[in-house]
Amino acid sequence: QKKYVQAEEYFDNARKIFSKLRHAEGLGYVYTHLTWVYRETNRLIEAVAVGKKALEQRKIFGDIRLYANTLRDIAQIYDKQENFDAALAYIREAISIIEKQPNKPFIDEHYQSLAAIWYKKNADSSLYYAKIALKYANLRSDKRQKVIIYEEFSKIYKDKGDYLNALMYQTLHYQYQDSIYNDNIARNNASLEARFEYKQKEKVLIAEKKQQQAEYNLKIQQQSWIIWSILGIALFLGVLFFLAYRNYQDKRRLNRKLATQATALAENNAFKDKLFSIISHDLRAPLGQVQNVLEILEQGLLEQDEFQAILPTLRQNAVTTMDFLDNLLLWAKTQIQGQNIDKQYFQIQEVIAKNIQLFSAGASQKGIILKNNPEIQYQVFGDRHMIDLVLRNFINNAIKFCTKDDTIRVIATEKDAMLHICVADTGTGISPENIEKLLGDKGFSKQGTSGEKGSGLGLKLCKDFIEKNKGTIWIESEVGKGSRFYFSIPLKANF
Repeated sequence: QKKYVQAEEYFDNARKIFSKLRHAEGLGYVYTHLTWVYRETNRLIEAVAVGKKALEQRKIFGDIRLYANTLRDIAQIYDKQENFDAALAYIREAISIIEKQPNKPFIDEHYQSLAAIWYKKNADSSLYYAKIALKYANLRSDKRQKVIIYEEFSKIYKDKGDYLNALMYQTLHYQYQDSIYNDNIARNNASLEARFEYKQKEKVLIAEKKQQQAEYNLKIQQQSWIIWSILGIALFLGVLFFLAYRNYQDKRRLNRKLATQATALAENNAFKDKLFSIISHDLRAPLGQVQNVLEILEQGLLEQDEFQAILPTLRQNAVTTMDFLDNLLLWAKTQIQGQNIDKQYFQIQEVIAKNIQLFSAGASQKGIILKNNPEIQYQVFGDRHMIDLVLRNFINNAIKFCTKDDTIRVIATEKDAMLHICVADTGTGISPENIEKLLGDKGFSKQGTSGEKGSGLGLKLCKDFIEKNKGTIWIESEVGKGSRFYFSIPLKANF
């Protein structure tokens, strides 16, 4: 449209974009078109400079044909500047490149440009290259290129004074120009006919499309009604399923609740039976023995020396019964309402020493050596009263299954932020199956070496208390070689 200012502006914007993208092909086209803009506006120095930039980018891109075309563009600008040597050098380089390519693409255009450059210097040379250009143009039947070459022939012959040939080539020039014009008219007519046929077919297609669309819409409406019907039924079934599922879940929760209540009731009944059994047997027996002694004493049937002889036994029965009663009350409390834990730091040696002192007399009466280890100086974290009860049960149990000259001692070792307390004895020992019973949930009791009785509650209660203090109970024993009762307790509050 010859709007060169606007063309230059758009090409420059394109150049900025392709530069950011480092797009060699795009930059080659932009610089080439800017070269033409500058050539048409007679800014020939700028045209040469931009042409050389186009040459650089097309060399990077690697398209030989485009590279040769740019060489020809620069040659034509130098020709317009009347710089014959530079124009000739660039066009010859372009031809040299194209000659080496298969099919020599558009080589007629390059020879025509070479003929045009020679036209101002030497008519014979110009005519020579124009004939080569015509030969290649005939090979690819390019009418437009022939129009240009025939015009070049007409000019050359006219300057040489050969007006007959000049007229002949001018006639050929116009004939081919008219042929191109007629081709354009025919092409335009064919295009108009094609457009008319297209419009007619388009109307038919639009009508058919409308009919198809109407049928499609009707089908969609029918499908929508079916889909909404299915969704309605599915929703109704979903509500029914939800109500049935919720009812099922309610029944399951109720059944679980009833089962839990039944289990709790069974446990309470079992606890009640166990409690009554213990009270009627283990607690009644020692109290009955004391009652019988008191009745005999009251009736004057028991001499003073005889009473003194059985007094230690009565005292031991009283101690055992009180200890048993303490365990029984604590066990009953934990079973009925649970046990509150009051954890704090305390010195374990104080608890050990207290229990050693408590059981010293009973141990001495059986001839048992009960040793304290004052080196156990550890501060532990837990419920002091619970740990006290555990140690009391462990030491009492050790005395129960030891005989004369046996030894009981308390040992402590630190491991993995826990203190391991061990009450070790050299008594009768325990068989593996009885160890398993002792650590079971049902409890287990066996008479001691002096006929001492137990309820089986002591170790069960100890296990519960130690676990609530984040510890563990375990037993190591061998029949005839003694036993080692262990429990662990944290040394730190954050264990």
